[in-house]
Order: sequence, then structure tokens, then C-alpha cells
Amino acid sequence: MFQFPFYRSQIAQKAVPDVLSLFKPWIRFRKNFPRDPRQRIFTFKEIFWLFLFQVLSPYTSCKGILKKAMISFILTHHKNISMNTAAYCKARKRFPFKELRKIFFSLVKQMNAFPQKHLLWLGRSVTIVDGTTATMPDTPLNQKRFPQTSRQKPGCGFPIVRLVVLFSLSVGSILNYSLARYTVSEKTLFRRLFKNLSQGNVVLGDRFFCSFCDVWALMQRQIDVVMRIGKNQQCRFRIVKRLGKKDHLIHWLKPSRRPLWINRKVWAIIPDKLLLRRISYSLTIPGLRTQQISLVTSLIDHKKYPKKAFMELYYRRWKAELFLRDIKTTMGMDILSCQSPDMVEKEILFHLLAYNLIRLIMFQSGKRYHVPLDRISFKGALQTITYASLMFYSPSLKKGQRKEIRDLVFFMISQDRIYERPGRREPRAIKRRPKRFQLLTQPRSIFREDPHRGK
Repeated sequence: MFQFPFYRSQIAQKAVPDVLSLFKPWIRFRKNFPRDPRQRIFTFKEIFWLFLFQVLSPYTSCKGILKKAMISFILTHHKNISMNTAAYCKARKRFPFKELRKIFFSLVKQMNAFPQKHLLWLGRSVTIVDGTTATMPDTPLNQKRFPQTSRQKPGCGFPIVRLVVLFSLSVGSILNYSLARYTVSEKTLFRRLFKNLSQGNVVLGDRFFCSFCDVWALMQRQIDVVMRIGKNQQCRFRIVKRLGKKDHLIHWLKPSRRPLWINRKVWAIIPDKLLLRRISYSLTIPGLRTQQISLVTSLIDHKKYPKKAFMELYYRRWKAELFLRDIKTTMGMDILSCQSPDMVEKEILFHLLAYNLIRLIMFQSGKRYHVPLDRISFKGALQTITYASLMFYSPSLKKGQRKEIRDLVFFMISQDRIYERPGRREPRAIKRRPKRFQLLTQPRSIFREDPHRGK
């Protein structure tokens, strides 16, 4: 059997699937991007594309991505590379995190520059805030940075990280993020992102993010809010003027107690009341009980911003849950795989970057073939890009044929659509029963299996 000779030289970009050239126009490396002084098999730019392709292939191990790179390299150079993953894993660890953040925010800046007037809400740009969590391997380093919840016994749980993300309502892209250990509140992480919000934006959030001091801080930055009110906050309102049915101008009274995150000097500056607008309505969904929704907003002009527009806007807030599902479930970020906290942060950022690139391709496909962005399947776009990479492995392809394949990728993404299904309800329930294994209630080193667990 013929064996390819082992080749210790730079893999070059031929080892990276050419389908990623779809992303190259929007990935900008600095002119003085750091270079490794040593001649290595994996350079920084090559590691970037390989790591990105690994994220785009959910639940693919380092050995799996190395096999894909080796297949491409063999087909193009007829030479082999080592299957040892040590060099690839060490190269990922060396990749500069600051440069990765610069690439991420450079992409965000480019996406914000796209013409989106037809996607705006009443001419305003809306930012959705939401939070989630992700788990990672149970290693001492991960446990130290992102410890497991206190409800789990030592050695029986997994380190967990809390993440708060800002989404663009129009495109669905990620504008910014903040992460910390599980014990840090989502509100605290959201406050870290205040300085990154642009003036004139509208922040849309659920009732967890709605508080007097946070609304005041956002209004000080000339940022409007639309948030749902919690039940314990209803009593601190005073009606000023009636604007319509269940639509009032109100004074939100200042809390009697100072929050711990605000110092005394700032607390003295905060006014005793805020002039806001409260909108209440009933939400009726077939098969579910009627819910009473109360919103508070700083947009008090009832003629320019009618009540019905707020009802439709808050209904669209559910998109944030779907965006997070795309990142965690479809892209596999729910369970991270890196063994150290620094690599965990890189892995999360690569997931967010890959998500933005997929949304960018969806935006371009919908624009090219006149398909609404909301009707394009994210999972279908991800599958199309990963499967199309197999077409690019053939070295006999010519430049014109590669362009045809790229155009075909855009067309296939635009045709993989999600249709409107109003009133559809899919409960979170599973049909298949899990295996009757014991629960790990002790550290694995001292755990002993009960032979009669099935009885």
C-alpha cells in the first residue's frame, strides 16, 4: 500500500478548506499581525482558520479537524503531515486573544455599516440583551476560574460560565458580550456593556434586566429602553397622564434602599423619580393561559411610537432565545471542550465570531435572492457551508468552478427557508427514555456502582 511521505513544513492555506474563502473579505488581520519567529507547521493565520472551521463543525475533536486538514493537504501537495494533535493544540494556545478580539469587533463594525433601514424598528436600531450559561470539562483550572454551582457536590458537577450577549434585532448578529463565573449576576455583566452601547439605540430586555438605576443609567447615556416590568416593581409607580387604554405616562419612584453596586455620591445624583411610559396588554396564545404583559419605556411620544408597535417589538424579543439556541445547540457551545480557562474564553469568542459570520452569509444570501432574513434557516446555512467544504478538496477544480460553487452556496442557503407557523407550540419534552444509569453522587475516584440499581 502506498504511503505518503511525512512532511514537516508549513501547511500553508491549502490545508484550510477553501470554502472559508467566503469569509475572507470580512476577516481583517492587521498589517503588523504578530508572526511566530520560529518556522512552525501551524502559523497564527492558519490556526485561526482551522480553529474557526472546527467551531463550524459542531462536536469535532482536534484530531478530527487535523484529519480534515491532512486530507486537503494530501490532495493538493501529495504529502502527509503528522496525526499528533500536540502541535495543533499548542498552536491554538499560543494564538493571541487580543488579536482575536480585534478581529471580532472589526467584523461587528463592518456589519453595522451595512444598509439596514428596511430592517429597523420605526427607524430605530434595537439591541436585545439576554443571558445564558455554558459548561466545560471538570479540570482544576476550570473549577478555579469558573466554579460549579454550590448545589452540586464536589467532584460531581461541571464548571459553569455565565454569558450576557447583546444582539442586533435587525440582523441577529452579536454586538458585544461579557462573561464571568456563575456567581456573577447577569445584571452586573450587562452593566459592563453600557459603555459599548451607541447613543440613540433602543435596548430591549425582559423583566430581569429592568430596574430603576439601570434604566436611569441608560437614559443618562441617551439610550432608550423597552423592558418588561416585574411584579415587585408595580407599586413604585404613580400615574401622571392617560395616553390611551392601558397606556400611561408615569413617575417611577426611586427605591428607598441604595443598591450595593452604586456608591453614595452617584446615589445622591440620581433623581427621586423618572418620567416614563407604561404599556399593559393581554397576550393570548391558543393552548396557553392568558398572560398580562406590562412594559416600561423611555419613548413617551405616543403618536410617533404607538402602543401596537411596542406589542410587536416585545414579541420579537423571543428572537434572542432563538439566537442563543443557534449558538449553544446548533453550534455546540452548550458544552465546551477546552481544558483551561484561557482556552475556554478563546473557544467562546470563536463561537461568537463564527455565529456572526454565518449571520453575515445569511444576510448576503437574502439580499442577493430577495429572501427575508427571518425566513432563512441558520442550521441550514451552517450545514451548507460545512458540507460544501468537501467540494473544494478536489485539486482539479478550476478558479471559475470554485466561484460557481460559492454562488451555489449562497443560492442553497437562500432556498433553505423556515416558513411562518403562527400558533405553533413545541414543548420541551423528550420521547426517548434515558438509560437507567446511576447518578454520580460522589467523586468518580471513590464512587462505587450499585449492582442492584435496576431493581
